[in-house]
Amino acid sequence: MPIDPLMVIARWQAAVSAADFECLRELSTDDIEIVGSRGAGRGIDFAEDWVRKTGIGLQTMRAFPRGDVVVVEQTARWPAGADSAEAPERVIATVFTLRDARNARAVRYEDLASALAAAGLPPVVEH
Repeated sequence: MPIDPLMVIARWQAAVSAADFECLRELSTDDIEIVGSRGAGRGIDFAEDWVRKTGIGLQTMRAFPRGDVVVVEQTARWPAGADSAEAPERVIATVFTLRDARNARAVRYEDLASALAAAGLPPVVEH
């Protein structure tokens, strides 16, 4: 049965938001790369540490899949006192790349247009 990339990413984001490290490991490649506003890192241990330090919560607003790439516009929330220089809540966009039905890469962008362009997807025309 084919894997739905949107479901993989939805489950991955839920695991991050809940700090569910067992599920995070199941849905991430061992060499996952996380690229954010404060730098980048690689590996499942780095991903778990990122979740612990930031306490980030992610809520999808819109998603744009193409093959193994999914661009997500999302609301990101950080708890007060978290190891983050971010505002408590803001809209960001992330380009996710899947490999073998697992998240292999998450690259954050400040806005949806930048994320879509980086993924080679056409811009969204709003009316």
